[in-house]
Amino acid sequence: MKKLKDYEYYRTKYGVIYCGDMFKIIPLLRGAGIDLVLTDPPYNVRDIGEHHRKYVNHKVMKPGEYRSFCREWLRAARELTPNVIFTPGNKNIWNYPKTLMTGCWYKPGARSFNTTGGFSEWEPIFYYGRLKRQPTTYRYTPNNFCHPYAQKHPCPKHEGFWVDLMNNNDDKKLILDPMAGSGTTGYQAERTDRRYILIDNQEKYCELMVERIKPLFKQKRFVFVGGGGSVKMLFRKIWNLFKKEVL
Repeated sequence: MKKLKDYEYYRTKYGVIYCGDMFKIIPLLRGAGIDLVLTDPPYNVRDIGEHHRKYVNHKVMKPGEYRSFCREWLRAARELTPNVIFTPGNKNIWNYPKTLMTGCWYKPGARSFNTTGGFSEWEPIFYYGRLKRQPTTYRYTPNNFCHPYAQKHPCPKHEGFWVDLMNNNDDKKLILDPMAGSGTTGYQAERTDRRYILIDNQEKYCELMVERIKPLFKQKRFVFVGGGGSVKMLFRKIWNLFKKEVL
């Protein structure tokens, strides 16, 4: 039987990436002190976006199979912590149990077509458990496909939007993303000095996470203020850098 360290793919001061089946890894994380699960589960589509981007080794499930998958991963996550936030996709709302609250990601200028016609100008956000603050409507233009790494993953999440969702959690607590994909959770956690755990079953996407996170060690890091970052944390980092290199 595999141990947790057998799945370890990459580690930093703040986080760790595990490559493997989340249903096998999550039980091994009991007692790790995870406070928030923040993720973007697969939407069970063949491709996504205006350019029909495809996932690696992706299987489209039958409706009943996918509904079971949705409930199983959420149940497994909530065995670690009651606090779960994720974007289910518009057509998958009814695959999940009743939420504590539902938020909205408003995407003006969206160009992706949805399955019923028209443009995907908003996405629901599901909240379970206790929240640090009340959810609201987040407005972010969907420019997440403009980054270079967007060519290596079909659906990377907007960095500013993801920071806003992360701010529902205390800065010192541990965040888990069991379907990490392009690694936006880890990337923004690393930038804001938050502890995190990422899981994905595709090595190609784990490579992409490392590609995004590793350069942060080689540069002077500042907090991402736009989209909910903490100004207080920014000034603290500037002061610490000043003391180290000037004083």
